[in-house]
Amino acid sequence: MILSKFIPVLSALTLTPGAAVADSRADWEGYDWQILKRAECRDLGQSAPCQIFHGKWDWKRNQWVDLILTQDHDALQLETVLTNYDRKDDDYVCIVVLFQDSGLANVAAFHFNEHSTHQTASTAVKSFPIGRGRVADIAQIAVGTKQCREGAGQDKDTLARVLRSIPTH
Repeated sequence: MILSKFIPVLSALTLTPGAAVADSRADWEGYDWQILKRAECRDLGQSAPCQIFHGKWDWKRNQWVDLILTQDHDALQLETVLTNYDRKDDDYVCIVVLFQDSGLANVAAFHFNEHSTHQTASTAVKSFPIGRGRVADIAQIAVGTKQCREGAGQDKDTLARVLRSIPTH
Protein backbone atom coordinates (compact mmCIF):
# COMPACT_ATOMS: atom_id res chain seq x y z
CA MET A 1 0.00 0.00 0.00
CA ILE A 2 1.36 3.42 -0.95
CA LEU A 3 0.49 5.08 2.37
CA SER A 4 2.48 2.48 4.31
CA LYS A 5 5.71 3.98 3.00
CA PHE A 6 4.77 7.28 4.67
CA ILE A 7 4.27 5.90 8.19
CA PRO A 8 7.88 6.58 9.37
CA VAL A 9 7.75 10.03 7.85
CA LEU A 10 4.39 10.92 9.39
CA SER A 11 5.81 10.39 12.86
CA ALA A 12 8.50 12.99 12.08
CA LEU A 13 6.09 15.62 10.78
CA THR A 14 5.56 18.24 13.43
CA LEU A 15 3.38 21.28 13.91
CA THR A 16 4.18 23.02 17.14
CA PRO A 17 2.07 25.81 18.59
CA GLY A 18 3.81 28.98 19.74
CA ALA A 19 5.61 31.92 18.18
CA ALA A 20 9.16 32.23 16.93
CA VAL A 21 11.45 35.22 17.07
CA ALA A 22 11.90 35.72 13.33
CA ASP A 23 11.01 34.48 9.86
CA SER A 24 12.85 31.17 9.62
CA ARG A 25 12.73 30.80 5.82
CA ALA A 26 16.42 31.79 5.70
CA ASP A 27 17.24 28.70 7.79
CA TRP A 28 16.03 26.38 5.02
CA GLU A 29 18.81 26.19 2.40
CA GLY A 30 17.91 25.77 -1.28
CA TYR A 31 14.13 25.95 -0.97
CA ASP A 32 11.93 27.74 -3.51
CA TRP A 33 9.33 29.72 -1.53
CA GLN A 34 5.77 30.78 -2.24
CA ILE A 35 3.70 32.84 0.17
CA LEU A 36 -0.03 32.41 0.65
CA LYS A 37 -1.70 35.29 2.50
CA ARG A 38 -4.43 34.40 4.99
CA ALA A 39 -7.02 36.16 2.79
CA GLU A 40 -6.43 33.49 0.10
CA CYS A 41 -7.44 30.76 2.54
CA ARG A 42 -9.37 32.86 5.05
CA ASP A 43 -10.68 30.15 7.37
CA LEU A 44 -7.69 27.83 6.81
CA GLY A 45 -9.88 25.08 5.39
CA GLN A 46 -12.54 25.07 8.08
CA SER A 47 -15.51 25.42 5.70
CA ALA A 48 -13.94 23.67 2.68
CA PRO A 49 -10.51 22.23 1.82
CA CYS A 50 -8.05 24.91 0.73
CA GLN A 51 -5.30 24.12 -1.75
CA ILE A 52 -2.35 26.07 -0.39
CA PHE A 53 0.19 24.92 -2.96
CA HIS A 54 0.54 23.39 -6.42
CA GLY A 55 4.00 23.36 -7.94
CA LYS A 56 6.99 21.35 -9.07
CA TRP A 57 9.74 20.07 -6.82
CA ASP A 58 12.08 19.75 -9.81
CA TRP A 59 11.51 22.63 -12.22
CA LYS A 60 12.77 20.72 -15.27
CA ARG A 61 10.63 17.61 -14.82
CA ASN A 62 6.95 16.73 -14.72
CA GLN A 63 6.94 16.16 -10.93
CA TRP A 64 4.34 17.90 -8.76
CA VAL A 65 3.49 18.66 -5.15
CA ASP A 66 -0.03 19.57 -4.01
CA LEU A 67 -0.85 20.64 -0.46
CA ILE A 68 -4.45 20.77 0.79
CA LEU A 69 -5.30 22.28 4.18
CA THR A 70 -8.40 21.58 6.24
CA GLN A 71 -9.33 22.48 9.81
CA ASP A 72 -11.51 20.65 12.29
CA HIS A 73 -12.05 21.74 15.89
CA ASP A 74 -8.58 22.32 17.37
CA ALA A 75 -6.51 20.72 14.60
CA LEU A 76 -5.15 21.55 11.17
CA GLN A 77 -4.89 18.74 8.65
CA LEU A 78 -2.39 18.88 5.81
CA GLU A 79 -2.68 16.49 2.87
CA THR A 80 0.47 16.11 0.75
CA VAL A 81 0.13 14.67 -2.74
CA LEU A 82 3.24 13.81 -4.78
CA THR A 83 2.68 13.10 -8.47
CA ASN A 84 5.73 11.92 -10.41
CA TYR A 85 5.00 11.65 -14.12
CA ASP A 86 8.66 11.26 -15.07
CA ARG A 87 9.44 7.92 -16.73
CA LYS A 88 12.80 7.32 -15.02
CA ASP A 89 13.58 9.93 -12.34
CA ASP A 90 13.12 9.07 -8.65
CA ASP A 91 13.70 11.78 -6.05
CA TYR A 92 13.54 12.63 -2.40
CA VAL A 93 11.14 15.54 -2.06
CA CYS A 94 11.40 18.11 0.71
CA ILE A 95 8.53 20.40 1.67
CA VAL A 96 8.45 23.01 4.43
CA VAL A 97 5.24 24.75 5.50
CA LEU A 98 5.59 27.63 7.94
CA PHE A 99 2.44 29.08 9.47
CA GLN A 100 3.45 32.64 10.36
CA ASP A 101 1.92 35.57 12.22
CA SER A 102 1.87 39.17 10.94
CA GLY A 103 5.42 39.73 12.25
CA LEU A 104 6.63 36.62 10.33
CA ALA A 105 7.18 34.68 13.55
CA ASN A 106 6.35 31.00 13.23
CA VAL A 107 3.13 29.86 14.83
CA ALA A 108 3.75 26.32 13.59
CA ALA A 109 6.12 24.43 11.27
CA PHE A 110 5.78 21.34 9.07
CA HIS A 111 8.55 19.45 7.27
CA PHE A 112 8.15 16.55 4.86
CA ASN A 113 10.95 14.51 3.27
CA GLU A 114 9.86 11.47 1.32
CA HIS A 115 11.00 9.44 -1.68
CA SER A 116 8.93 9.61 -4.86
CA THR A 117 9.28 6.78 -7.34
CA HIS A 118 8.93 7.49 -11.07
CA GLN A 119 5.44 7.19 -12.55
CA THR A 120 3.65 7.11 -9.17
CA ALA A 121 1.31 9.26 -7.14
CA SER A 122 1.23 9.10 -3.36
CA THR A 123 -0.67 10.83 -0.59
CA ALA A 124 0.07 11.43 3.08
CA VAL A 125 -2.23 13.14 5.57
CA LYS A 126 -1.25 14.53 8.96
CA SER A 127 -3.35 16.29 11.60
CA PHE A 128 -1.77 18.79 13.97
CA PRO A 129 -3.36 19.96 17.21
CA ILE A 130 -3.36 23.75 17.48
CA GLY A 131 -5.39 26.02 19.74
CA ARG A 132 -7.96 28.36 18.22
CA GLY A 133 -6.04 31.35 19.59
CA ARG A 134 -2.92 30.27 17.70
CA VAL A 135 -4.92 29.62 14.51
CA ALA A 136 -6.22 33.19 14.75
CA ASP A 137 -2.58 34.41 14.80
CA ILE A 138 -1.77 32.89 11.39
CA ALA A 139 -1.38 35.73 8.84
CA GLN A 140 0.39 33.84 6.08
CA ILE A 141 1.61 30.41 5.03
CA ALA A 142 5.12 30.08 3.56
CA VAL A 143 5.61 26.94 1.44
CA GLY A 144 9.10 25.86 0.42
CA THR A 145 9.96 22.95 -1.87
CA LYS A 146 13.09 21.35 -3.26
CA GLN A 147 14.58 18.10 -4.43
CA CYS A 148 16.52 16.66 -1.48
CA ARG A 149 19.64 15.29 -3.12
CA GLU A 150 21.11 14.14 0.22
CA GLY A 151 18.25 11.72 0.86
CA ALA A 152 15.86 10.92 3.66
CA GLY A 153 17.60 12.68 6.55
CA GLN A 154 18.22 15.98 4.80
CA ASP A 155 17.17 19.07 6.78
CA LYS A 156 16.18 17.18 9.95
CA ASP A 157 18.62 19.32 11.93
CA THR A 158 17.10 22.49 10.49
CA LEU A 159 13.66 21.27 11.48
CA ALA A 160 14.85 20.60 15.02
CA ARG A 161 16.34 24.12 15.30
CA VAL A 162 13.19 25.76 13.95
CA LEU A 163 10.94 23.77 16.27
CA ARG A 164 13.11 24.66 19.28
CA SER A 165 12.62 28.33 18.43
CA ILE A 166 8.83 28.04 18.64
CA PRO A 167 7.65 28.37 22.26
CA THR A 168 5.26 25.64 23.37
CA HIS A 169 2.97 27.83 25.45
